[in-house]
Amino acid sequence: METMNPNKKAKILEECENLMDLNDDCLLYLLRFFKLLELMKLRGISCRFDSLIFQSCKRFGTLNFKDLPDILKERFLEVLEFLGPAVKSLDMESFDKSYPNFEPSVILEWIDTHCVDLKRFRNSNIDLHESTAIQKFSPLVTRLKSLTLTGEICDNNLSDCFVDTSLEKLKVYSNHKITEKFFKNVSNLKCLKVRHCKNMIESSFIEVLKNNRNLKTLLVYIWEPTIEGNQELINFITENLHEIEDLEYYSLYINTNHLAELPNLKKLKLGQTIGKNRTELISEEINKLLEKLSQNNMMEELSVLGVRGRIDIGLLSKLTNLKLFSLNGGETLTNADLKKLGNLLNLEQLILPKVESLSMIRFLSKLEYLCIESAAIDVDILERTIQILRNLERPKLHLFVSDFYAEEQLERYHKLIKDNKNIIELSFAYSDMDTENF
Repeated sequence: METMNPNKKAKILEECENLMDLNDDCLLYLLRFFKLLELMKLRGISCRFDSLIFQSCKRFGTLNFKDLPDILKERFLEVLEFLGPAVKSLDMESFDKSYPNFEPSVILEWIDTHCVDLKRFRNSNIDLHESTAIQKFSPLVTRLKSLTLTGEICDNNLSDCFVDTSLEKLKVYSNHKITEKFFKNVSNLKCLKVRHCKNMIESSFIEVLKNNRNLKTLLVYIWEPTIEGNQELINFITENLHEIEDLEYYSLYINTNHLAELPNLKKLKLGQTIGKNRTELISEEINKLLEKLSQNNMMEELSVLGVRGRIDIGLLSKLTNLKLFSLNGGETLTNADLKKLGNLLNLEQLILPKVESLSMIRFLSKLEYLCIESAAIDVDILERTIQILRNLERPKLHLFVSDFYAEEQLERYHKLIKDNKNIIELSFAYSDMDTENF
């Protein structure tokens, strides 16, 4: 990099008697080092400087309330006024009544007035039950592309806000008040995620999906699934949602193999919710699914949760385009199973419950993240693993295990990690993690 002669640099600074003599690029570079509160204090120096401050504020285009210092949380309305035009994504996750001007209608009006280019909004604390709050929220929704609502902050009365919107993504979590009526005016979404909403039963989802047949991403969570309802919902999804690429389905494992019939499906995450109809034959259902998925071999990410029984790794090994595979629960994978995983040459992330060894890293040259949920290793195993990695041309491996036994060899352990930090990173989890009830 070319460096400036110190004498020349001193001369330039001497000639620059006023900060405003610098060109715009120099001033913008300097403004990068100012914090939000400092930028707010700089307002009003000149029209030119205010314009540069606004350009610099574009780095705050994604604004999360919880990341603000306390002094700015207390002056949040002022922050909205200052940053508003630059904010494209706003997350109100930790906003609560301890801060001034909490009145929902006031906050929503300020967001609507000042965040004129807002496209993504996440709300978990601003109450949307009162008619005045709904009235202020409605014009805001019309220009959003993505909306996330978490908790029981609203009910079915919010449905009128979704008339004539441009929403592409809608996510609703942990709200036991809403039913399919909440979604009656929601249509033409590309992404829909509904989880932990007790009154959203299978028939409710079917009604919602009728107006959103071009979905590319879908998350379905049935609180207390029934065998009949599960079958009807799976049938509707496979027969009508042909654009789906990314599907998370939490219900029963029964008949989930039919989901493999979705022509564009590339990412699939399955889990069985807790209820009286949950099946004990999970591994049989998963093996049926793997057999069907192997026929078109389009799957890039596959996760199965709460498994009991033995998964057929031979069938899994036919999914050669997989970049991520996650298996939660189930029996220990033998060295023979792990060798079969060597067919998954594109695998970048691998999460397994129990294994006999870490031998799979010999074959998976693109693997960057390996998590063994119920594995405890010692220094000798770590050293052998590092030796394997040294002899391979591969990316750095992040190894995540439940526990590590090194109490008597801490010095050797620290030296191994230090000397090999460019090829391995080791992290730990609790060994008693719950792998069945997710």
